[in-house]
Amino acid sequence: MPLPKPEYVNMRRAAKLMAVHHKTVRRWIDGGLIPAMQIGGKGTQVLIAISDLHDFIEKGAIHDHEE
Repeated sequence: MPLPKPEYVNMRRAAKLMAVHHKTVRRWIDGGLIPAMQIGGKGTQVLIAISDLHDFIEKGAIHDHEE
């Protein structure tokens, strides 16, 4: 039985789920706080695994790094 594929959200959806601005999510990604992958080259879509987003929220990191 194949493993299920992880689900991903884009940066704007992640921001909406955490009630922060998408530029805040970008800073967290650039700072290495949230793992993400870029699809299609520079300036294109950035995807975040739901599991990584969940881990970030569970650690309480969202409140530690709000600006």
